[in-house]
Amino acid sequence: MVNVQAITLSGPRDAKAALQAVQGSYCKVVLDPQFVDIGVTQAGRDWRIVLARPLLSARLGPWQNEGQALLAAINSARAQPRQCGGQPYAAAQPLAWSEVLGTVAEAHSRDMANNNYFDHQDKSGGTPGDRAEIGGYTGQRVGENIAAGQDSTSKVLAGWLASPGHCANLMNPQYRELGAGYASDPKSDAGIYWTAMFGG
Repeated sequence: MVNVQAITLSGPRDAKAALQAVQGSYCKVVLDPQFVDIGVTQAGRDWRIVLARPLLSARLGPWQNEGQALLAAINSARAQPRQCGGQPYAAAQPLAWSEVLGTVAEAHSRDMANNNYFDHQDKSGGTPGDRAEIGGYTGQRVGENIAAGQDSTSKVLAGWLASPGHCANLMNPQYRELGAGYASDPKSDAGIYWTAMFGG
């Protein structure tokens, strides 16, 4: 859950009386459209009502599956010429999945989620190139796209295509491989973090 509100009542004998108490004192909270789930417990005349909004509205699979879904979406985008900011790009060859880059990408997503930051430079000062090298990637060049807060691959891709720098990475014909993954942590500001590592 990303947002939770609890209401405690003492005194109502039954559900009808509890509802009247809620309507009288907590109407604004109960009608807040951000809350989509509710739980109610009762012990004698003590009531507890918990309203919550889930961290993620979409149901995501394991990071490898979502990473490969993101790869497919990126390859679909690469198949068409496009403008990234003011720069035109021709259609590019599809990228192949890289297990090494995928592992590196998921680890960076997990680090951002668990340590509540959003940056290409990790907390130890490491860069995307450093992480790829340490992870065992032997390609000549790497690039990295990151995203935070989006709960689906389609939202991640849309954000990257709208950003000239991210779009340029995505369309770069020198990249031949990709690994991608996400991680979530409800204690973090954005909740979910994505990393795509491009290699060539």
